[in-house]
Amino acid sequence: MVHEVLMPRLSDTMEEGTISRWLKHVGDHIEKGDVLAEVETDKANMDCLSFVSGTLTKVLVEEGRTVKIGDVIAVVADEVAEGIAPSAQAPSGVSHETASQAPTTTAIAAEGVTTQSISTVERPSSSAASSPPTAVKNGERLFATPLARRLAQERSIDLALVKGSGPGGRITRDDIEHFKPSEGAPIAAPAIPSEAGGVLKQLSRMQQVIARRMVESKTQVPHFYLRMDVDVQALQDLRNALNSGVEKEKQVRFDAILIRMCALALKKFPEANASYRDGQFIYHEDINIGFAVALPNGLTVPVVRQCDRKGVRQIDEEMRPLIDRARAGKSATSDLEESTFSISNLGMYGVEEFDAVVNPPNAAILAIGAAIPTPVVWNQQIAIRPRMKLTLSADHRVLYGAPAAQFLQEIKRLIESPYEMLL
Repeated sequence: MVHEVLMPRLSDTMEEGTISRWLKHVGDHIEKGDVLAEVETDKANMDCLSFVSGTLTKVLVEEGRTVKIGDVIAVVADEVAEGIAPSAQAPSGVSHETASQAPTTTAIAAEGVTTQSISTVERPSSSAASSPPTAVKNGERLFATPLARRLAQERSIDLALVKGSGPGGRITRDDIEHFKPSEGAPIAAPAIPSEAGGVLKQLSRMQQVIARRMVESKTQVPHFYLRMDVDVQALQDLRNALNSGVEKEKQVRFDAILIRMCALALKKFPEANASYRDGQFIYHEDINIGFAVALPNGLTVPVVRQCDRKGVRQIDEEMRPLIDRARAGKSATSDLEESTFSISNLGMYGVEEFDAVVNPPNAAILAIGAAIPTPVVWNQQIAIRPRMKLTLSADHRVLYGAPAAQFLQEIKRLIESPYEMLL
């Protein structure tokens, strides 16, 4: 039996994926559950798992190639039987029309294992078995994967200086990442388009989707903004009390407390825990709060689920592995799905206030600024108090002015009387 491995759907918004790295190679024995490849999606690098055991006989999509969900990316056979010898890795994305010949196959996708009959298809031609040349060295053509070419361009590395470790001397991602130029070796200058006067850099899959989704949000979601200034002295005192005598690595994050407060406010004002879809309102039963995590070339929004049913310490403990996986580019699909509300905190960077973009399908997102010592009238006297600005960005189709203001008022009340959330 021959099994086709399909590009799986690894996130709720994923439409296509890029093979970042193959972890298994043609001829390798595969066990069910083994990681075949790393796939760059719109949200993070995720693992593509095998749902069958057998031998990897074909790799049909090379590293750096982008294909749609459901396209065939590899072939696994139950055993390397006579007449089914391992083939060389193919250089480009291959769909059902160009997959390896097999009268009956099993299509493997991340959501589960689905058995289906596939019509007989053609074997890739031998001319497609090599990548196009990317450089010339001593009169000989050099071959490199698209991902290797992209990394070399970003790092200004001359491919002619790199020794390829792939089939036929092809230069791979590992070769670029481990490349160390010898002393005095020339380094290629970055390509600078003369008409633009700058360096052209391709967007990653995540950056492409961020760009698309932000445009969709700002053009399709009617935003409006509400701002409030809150006193955070009591909140700082509570956090200090919670962290007293606790080692630094286990101290409760400021965001964990705010997530708990937002959850309690959402429970009181369910309009803010809703979505607009196809002319209808969806009021979510669970309160799942996403929090923005900055990455070197983008951002992602992991989700803590059922925050109204969890204490501050439990929320903080659940945030830690979510943050670690996000920053390592290893977020699981479940880490990033099903948020009903979001927060974004730039206060640690000294930003006093900002307007966040609504994260569809959420109805709102809370932007949190820095706590700034500010002279204010307090108990009829001038005092220096730590003050923080909150900005609620809301979808006006779901939330109207007065309910949104009441929701923000409740968050302000909890921040200024934080011990109530412990009751």
